[in-house]
Amino acid sequence: MELVRVLGLTAETTLLAGDPDQAVLNFRGADPSGLRAVDAETALLTIDHRSADELRAAAARLVARLPGAGEGRERVAPPRDVPADAPEPGSVLVRVFSSTASEAGWIADQLRRAHLNDGVPWSEMAVLARSTRRSLPALRRALVAAGVPISAPPDELPLARQPAVLPLLMVLRYAVRPGEIDADAAAALLTSALGSGDPMRMRRLRRGLLRLHAAGQRGGAGAPDRPVPGGAGAEAAGSAGAGPAHGAPPADGTAATNGAAAVTGTAAGLAADAERSGSDPLLVEALRSAAHGHPDPLAALPANETAPLRKVGALLAAAAAAARDGQTVEEVLWRVWQQTGLAQRWSEASARGGPVGAAADRDLDAVLALFDAAARYTDRLPGADVAGFTEYLTDQQLPGDTLAPRAPRGEAVSLLTAHAARGREWQVVAVPGVQEGSWPDLRLRGSLLGTERLVDLMAGVAEPGAAADTVSRVAPLLAEERRLFYVACTRAKQKLLVSAVQGEDEQPSRFLDELDPLPAGPAEGRVVHRPGRALVLAELVGELRRAVCEPDNGDPARAQRRRRAATQLARLAADGVPGAHPDDWYGVAPPSTEAPLRVPGEVIPVSPSDVEKIVACPLRWVLERHGGGEVGALAAVTGSLVHALVQASAAGADTAELETALRSAWSRLDTGAPWFGRRELVRVRAMLAAFDGWVRSSRAEGLQLVAVEQPVQLDLAGPDPDGVDGPDPDGAARKGGPWLRLRGRVDRLEVDAQGRPVVVDIKTGKTAVTARQAAEHPQLAVYQLAAALGAFGELLDTGVAPGGARLVYLADRKAGGQPKEPAQPPLDAAGLDRWRETVRHCAEETAGAAFLARVGPDCERCPVRTSCPAVESGRPVTVD
Repeated sequence: MELVRVLGLTAETTLLAGDPDQAVLNFRGADPSGLRAVDAETALLTIDHRSADELRAAAARLVARLPGAGEGRERVAPPRDVPADAPEPGSVLVRVFSSTASEAGWIADQLRRAHLNDGVPWSEMAVLARSTRRSLPALRRALVAAGVPISAPPDELPLARQPAVLPLLMVLRYAVRPGEIDADAAAALLTSALGSGDPMRMRRLRRGLLRLHAAGQRGGAGAPDRPVPGGAGAEAAGSAGAGPAHGAPPADGTAATNGAAAVTGTAAGLAADAERSGSDPLLVEALRSAAHGHPDPLAALPANETAPLRKVGALLAAAAAAARDGQTVEEVLWRVWQQTGLAQRWSEASARGGPVGAAADRDLDAVLALFDAAARYTDRLPGADVAGFTEYLTDQQLPGDTLAPRAPRGEAVSLLTAHAARGREWQVVAVPGVQEGSWPDLRLRGSLLGTERLVDLMAGVAEPGAAADTVSRVAPLLAEERRLFYVACTRAKQKLLVSAVQGEDEQPSRFLDELDPLPAGPAEGRVVHRPGRALVLAELVGELRRAVCEPDNGDPARAQRRRRAATQLARLAADGVPGAHPDDWYGVAPPSTEAPLRVPGEVIPVSPSDVEKIVACPLRWVLERHGGGEVGALAAVTGSLVHALVQASAAGADTAELETALRSAWSRLDTGAPWFGRRELVRVRAMLAAFDGWVRSSRAEGLQLVAVEQPVQLDLAGPDPDGVDGPDPDGAARKGGPWLRLRGRVDRLEVDAQGRPVVVDIKTGKTAVTARQAAEHPQLAVYQLAAALGAFGELLDTGVAPGGARLVYLADRKAGGQPKEPAQPPLDAAGLDRWRETVRHCAEETAGAAFLARVGPDCERCPVRTSCPAVESGRPVTVD
């Protein structure tokens, strides 16, 4: 109070006004006993001109728990000349909910009802929370969803961390320091509002960069395309190493020499592909080139593929050019901002209002604050450069004040903290999140230097040398929290809404019982409140639709209720309310199309792996074929890598070359946690070792390699020239011609001691199938069918019966370390006819307009089960 006394000496009369019970800024030195320390005439103001009767009584119950006598705590209503003019008594609603979402929804509904039913302006309502950081996200979503306009405080973030400011600062920084651009910075800039790079655009951009980079390498070397692992080049290498008689090498060793060259090329190709597989270095190099004055280094690519990179590159080039010309920070920032085009876009969004408009307002406010900071920085340091300004803002860890103008708030509900609400009042006030542990928050807190202990010493509360726990520090904290809650509750004039959440980990605060005591009785605690239908059209439509669809079971009252609901739905539908008309209801509208997947006359492609999926479930096949799969990225990449290394090994690559290629490729993969990546690398090495062991044992068994990654393509025609052997009932373009194309790729084609073809499929899965499952394995059977029909006629003698097929599981090994090898015996004539008919049936099932869902043992692990009507999670809401 020394400052107050000094200020009072400068005036003839000094008037001090305050309420000790509302001293809530203790962390800034506020003391409830400060007014009592002044030796002057004191007048007690006991007339409450704000709160209604019910609110005044609730506040009195709460303030009675504060320590001290409290001379001014007896508040009375202002005198009334005419009893008939008595105001409304007001209301205090205390509710407990089961979740934060239901609590926020109830508050939004109560505010909406107060506005629509009672005519309370939005600006006369407020939501006061203990901490906006905890309560604001859920409240914001609920209020916006209910159509309640809100005026929320700005995010408590430093200026450099604001979403609208961060990319602008990155452009300024990297324009003068392009060498600091890394992959993360490039991705952040391209996907920000400056580049507008959504996932699809980024995917096209990355693919275009890789194509351009590969073309440049080929053009610079003047050499043909390098063989891609698993591609045609490797197939040629594998075939070149095979002699005319079932893969036996010629005696002169020519093929062996060619095979060695192919091995070296394949291993080198693996390493080169791994080095250039990532597009991150290409993105970084392109942005660095832009900062050096080359903003469009991708003229060879279409503009729609490189739009994000062109936008950001142009901004970097403009900022770098302005900085080189010696312009100030504010001028450089202005050039960048003008070129972004965001000013008009955000201004138009702000004018439209709604959630998008509110976000645009926040972004524009942040940009104005950035320009204000740039102007003040330039005024203080006229010779400072752009890099110094970005470092200055980046080093700020606390939000600073700004004099920049902000968007007008207008008619909106205020979302504030209880501290920020002191000295203000509203007609309706909601106080959510009154939880034990957060309000009151009794965690001991203090300053770094312990000034609060010095204050206690000066006030005589503590003695020098006394232990810190001599005087309880919890009691002052509880009193401070209670005063803060009292301030929040006394901001309301007519209606006060107080709520909390009750659950396993959350309990309502003790303050609820102090504000609204429970009646005496056997009941323990407050009953969890279940809100009814909110005053929102969407919920009204839902309730009416439930009433219409509910069967009446011959009850006249229910039938009458259904008719009334249908009448109201018709009125809403006539006014264009979404969801009211039956045409908008889910499951009622007819299918968008009934056209078949394959048009009549089209050759139907079927692969052996497709046959396996179609036999199990046609619906799963079509959904996964069109983007419904959920295959793990690392598992898929690992499988492809193992197949490529196995292919290189078959071409003759030695162990050192394979290890070099594996390390190079693995360094480019994102395996997540380091320990997981190391474990997966060990597992891949173990699979390669198991493959080497299988090769040695299979050679001893009499198998000989013919080809690796051998493509299979076989057309099947209708047997009757005058009819149709396929799904075309009219016979158009099918008479005697092909209607089914069997197409796939064999991992390894071998021949046994009798010269019969044996198909070997390399698997990287962790669990092998049983011998019974292998005997009926569709993929292996279709490969045998293809071999019997002459699919390998260029490599083998015609008319040779198949010699069976095998699955080699490199990750599922026996006790001795050998991979498990479930085999399928050779198919006889009857078996070939049966599987040929199966392939035809699969082609018919994949060509129609409807696809059958079959229940099987894999339904629980199916990645498209949420779209499958055969399981609970994918079952439609409506049934015929």
